[in-house]
Amino acid sequence: MLKELHTCNKDEVTNLSDPVTLSPLQEEFLALHERLWHLPFSTMFRLVKLGFLPAKFRKLNNKAPPCVSCLFGQAHRQPWQFKKTKDGSKTSLWGDKISKPGQTVGIDQLISAQPGLVPQAKGMLTRARIWAATVFIDYATGFVHVGLQQDQSGDATLQAKSDFEHLCNTRDVKVKQYHADNGRFAEHSFTDDVKKNGQRITYCAVGAHHQNGITENTIKQLTLISRTLLLHAQDRWPEYISTMLWPFALKSAQDRMNQINVDLSGRTPDMEFSGVAAANLRLRDMHTFGCSCYVLDSRLQTNPKGVPKWEPRARLGIYVGRSPNHAGNVALVLNPKTGLVSPQYHVVFDDDFTTVPHLRKGTVPPDWAKLVASSRERSTTEFYDLTKTWFAPTSDESEGETFNNPTNSEDEGETAEPIAAINANEGVGPIPVANANKGSDVNVNEGMKFSSTYQYDKCQDSICDNICHSRFRGRRPRSLHARDD
Repeated sequence: MLKELHTCNKDEVTNLSDPVTLSPLQEEFLALHERLWHLPFSTMFRLVKLGFLPAKFRKLNNKAPPCVSCLFGQAHRQPWQFKKTKDGSKTSLWGDKISKPGQTVGIDQLISAQPGLVPQAKGMLTRARIWAATVFIDYATGFVHVGLQQDQSGDATLQAKSDFEHLCNTRDVKVKQYHADNGRFAEHSFTDDVKKNGQRITYCAVGAHHQNGITENTIKQLTLISRTLLLHAQDRWPEYISTMLWPFALKSAQDRMNQINVDLSGRTPDMEFSGVAAANLRLRDMHTFGCSCYVLDSRLQTNPKGVPKWEPRARLGIYVGRSPNHAGNVALVLNPKTGLVSPQYHVVFDDDFTTVPHLRKGTVPPDWAKLVASSRERSTTEFYDLTKTWFAPTSDESEGETFNNPTNSEDEGETAEPIAAINANEGVGPIPVANANKGSDVNVNEGMKFSSTYQYDKCQDSICDNICHSRFRGRRPRSLHARDD
């Protein structure tokens, strides 16, 4: 340690020996920064100036305390040179003639070497995993759409394109031109679909990915935000949060860039893309990604006398973003016991992870009454399949249809396969379960083992060390073997 201190300057040594304590206002601002999915401080102060955030934060004088998660998750090389035009101004790839939504849309693909969890509302957990995503960005407005894919095939890419164009049609936007790299977007199936819809497509030169720099930079920003969300949640709750939740973090990053990235005029990319004059930003509906939450038992949501007197009235869940097909105050909650994801409203959110140490010790959090008073959300009574929403969007003919589901399969006894914990880098292995002395090992699917008793020390809620594969054998699709991140 002394040897390392010799390499530090005087100010750094002072900070190490006598760290600065944050004021209550700085702590509140930093907690709000985490709730807003690590929104840049410059944008947060802009929201304060526009009146979306409390005016008391003006006292910080545009100086915010550093966020450790952002420092670790968004570190990158500093640019050392910029290309400039003859008059000395910086060059831009946006173009001066692009002014309307849909006039030009950049498209590219993001590949992940780590498998992503496929959201399911009911039933047995699927073996499928999310390996890629097609990213769309509108050049005129900066609106971003992420289409998750279970493989990198041409059919999956066309499905993502159809999903994006369906979203555009609902907002009265017609895509006229795409700008993409070669590869998958130069295949006959993709170009034929472009011609069928009366669109144009232009490509970058071979090896000149900078010509699609807008989309490349968008993928970079999405990756930085998603990594920051995951690292922050993993640091606070390592027993539950795993890299398998990256698809949810990626969709949350998309939501952040579209919904709360306010410009100097007070408009968001979603408002520009949709042609909306003004919108009310409901920032109180935002919660810290991956935080612990407590969902009211489904029997109590419909019948106040539905639960026996001495049984728990809530279950533990993980907040993984906002529902794309419901009101903004409806949250997506992952059940760590079953691996199912459902939209919920009657939820108490622990944005600061204050209840996690008490979960480990089996004690009651002292601030429980405060959490309940400041955090209430809802659930939907309709059947909702997030997998179909992300991978197979409904057509225009089915808009407005509702599918009644009299029972909640996740909470009322429908059999669901528990999540098997696995290290994605080491392959399939037995699931570590805490204090499972009374549990019995059961062989499932080629020798995998899980314990029938799930305990989190003295807490009655179930736990796996990581939210990982259910029956994944550690293989990647053959189409991805040629590319590695």
